This record gives sequence, structure tokens and C-alpha cells, in this order.
Amino acid sequence: MIFCLLDPALFLIRSSPKEVKESMKLINKICKESQIELIDFPYLDEISKRLIKSLDTHLLENGHHEARYALNSVTTLIRKARACNPEPISGVVWQKGFLHLFDLSNFGSTNWETIMFNAVIQALHINQNVIIITPKIAGRNLQPHQTGHSTLEEITRWALYVQPAGIGPKRIRCIHHPRNLDAEWTTRYDWRLPDRGKFPFCVPDGWCKQTTQAVKTVASKPAWIDRFDQGWASPNTPGTPYHWDVYLSPEHETMLGVAQINVTRFDAPASQGTPGTIHHIPSDKQAHFKPGNWTCP
Repeated sequence: MIFCLLDPALFLIRSSPKEVKESMKLINKICKESQIELIDFPYLDEISKRLIKSLDTHLLENGHHEARYALNSVTTLIRKARACNPEPISGVVWQKGFLHLFDLSNFGSTNWETIMFNAVIQALHINQNVIIITPKIAGRNLQPHQTGHSTLEEITRWALYVQPAGIGPKRIRCIHHPRNLDAEWTTRYDWRLPDRGKFPFCVPDGWCKQTTQAVKTVASKPAWIDRFDQGWASPNTPGTPYHWDVYLSPEHETMLGVAQINVTRFDAPASQGTPGTIHHIPSDKQAHFKPGNWTCP
């Protein structure tokens, strides 16, 4: 069983109606999983009193009925959350992470760092597997990069670290997409990177450490860097991309005969091919391309 906590930023009025609907959809999807349980601690009362009521009024007054309906579905989940008796608070927190994520003073809401630290410690004293559902907000836990039509959203806070008394150090995953639950590395890297097929994205060792560089500029485009030091960039073309431009390591360039290949994304529809396989070979490369593959160590 996994205990689930909600980031108060999910309920900020700054969110557009579309963002509210997407956030509420994420909460519903994750919290209705059989092995995930929303926990009723005092922080939920604070969220309800200080944020949800204001957001609900804002949506009502501005006629955003679909977003308000989505919000109401989450308030129903909160009312049904599992009641737990809070344990005495005792432990160590790595303050930088909590300040980075829960300092919402710029959004007109304060003191969430302490409230969320207490909630995390309380949850860990009952169940040592805890996650936090959190939205991606530029300047908070997200750094956007863009060159032309090639875009990349770099996650800057993918985990929190605490050390509850009697338990020891724990890493709390910050969840922004359902795939984060099965592939933990996608809490930091783009969840659309394929980890299967003939040409998978192989996660670097120590991917969760701040010292590991996840993003670089490759061929003038922002790119995710795999364990082979290869760059995975979104193509510089308009519209919805279904493949990654993968700039190969010298070893793989020799193996395949080309310096760059187009690999189908994890989320691509079946009509676009199988994730982790060649999406297409441009005509100017077809004569040079040689069959091959790689595997993740």
C-alpha cells in the first residue's frame, strides 16, 4: 500500500480552468488505484479551508463549470480519505526541498513548508511508502527550454528527503504523471521517453542525484541525456511529435552508420509505430543506415 499526499499548489487560483481539470483528473486517476490511499491528516483541512473554498468560488463566479465539477470530484475523495491518528512529530528534513516546493508566498499563501513537513513525517510513521501528487509550475519545480519548435520541460524537484525518528532517511517521490508510479525515473525525466524496444532510453546511473546532468544542448536543441551521453530532443517541427531526435554516441554512430536517428515515443499511437523503435529514416540517410540495436545495462 502507498500513502498519497496532495500538494497544496494543486488548488491555487493561479491555475487556468484547463489546468484545474488536468490536475483533478490526475488526482482521481492515482488515488483510485488499488494500492494507493489518500490519507486524512490535518494538512487536508488546511487545504480545504484555505485553498479549495477560494478556488471553488473563483470557478463558480467565472462560469468554469467543468473545472468546478472536476474539483468537486476531488473534494469527494478528500471527504472519503482514510482517517489516521497523527503521530508526534519528530525527525529531520532537508529544508531546501520543502522550501523549493512549498514556499507559496508568491501565490499569496504561506506556512505550507511546515504543514507539509508535518504531513510527510506523520504519514511515514504509519506507512514508509509515501508519494506526493504535485503539479508542474514554471519557476517552482519546472524549467522550460525551447529552441524553435523543439521544447523540453526540465523537472527541478522530483523528490523530497526526510529522516523520521526511528525510521531513517526516506525519499518521497513527487508525482506529476501516472507513469511515475511504475517508472520512478520519469519523476525527473520525460515520461514519454521509451524504455523498451531496440533503441530504449537508458537512464544514467545516479539519475536521482542533483549532480547528474539530465539536460544539455545538443545540435542547438535542448535534450535529455541518457547513460551513453546521447541526446534525446523533441523535433524542431510544428504539431504533435511522435518521435525523438536521438543524437548518437560515437559507438552507436559507428554501429548504425548515421549520427542521428528518429525513435518512436512511449506515448505514440499504434499507427506511429512501436515505442523504442525507428519511427522513420529520412531519405538522405537511408543509404547509410545499418540495422542494429542497443540494450540498457
